[in-house]
Amino acid sequence: MFHIFNRFVALLIAGLVKLEELVKCTPPRNSAFEDPIEMALNVISALASGMNEGKRETESRQKLLHWQKRIRGRFPSPLVQPHR
Repeated sequence: MFHIFNRFVALLIAGLVKLEELVKCTPPRNSAFEDPIEMALNVISALASGMNEGKRETESRQKLLHWQKRIRGRFPSPLVQPHR
């Protein structure tokens, strides 16, 4: 599952880099509306940031579960609980 997720993140980042290059090469617009390329860049940047944060949280939980399995039985309550 992580392989598919990592591939999707890689594609998203590649698209983000291409959009950043496109913004650099595109002359600024003189209209009252926001530039659609800039809007796309902002949306994809926010999406990538959210995905990175979710991935970090998942990896942290996995590390906690790993350590919990290693020390199981030594403490009265598990390390990983919904309220922690």
